[in-house]
Amino acid sequence: EAVKGAMPELTKMRKEGLIKAWGFGVNRPEPALRAIEEADPDIFLLACQYSLLDHAQALHDTFPKIAKHGASVVVGA
Repeated sequence: EAVKGAMPELTKMRKEGLIKAWGFGVNRPEPALRAIEEADPDIFLLACQYSLLDHAQALHDTFPKIAKHGASVVVGA
């Protein structure tokens, strides 16, 4: 599982200066929210529905939680 394998190694590589940042893309926000609780990613690509008509959950829940952990978001809707 990535949370116990790749993610800690990527964080270690960042701390050692081998990489500047790491992150991953998801289709739903739940994996990103889980990752910020269990790992230390720097950025997410959220390939989910986000538009002027469908944005309330992202603005009030997903984005603030990710920002609180210091990670960035790229929306690829």
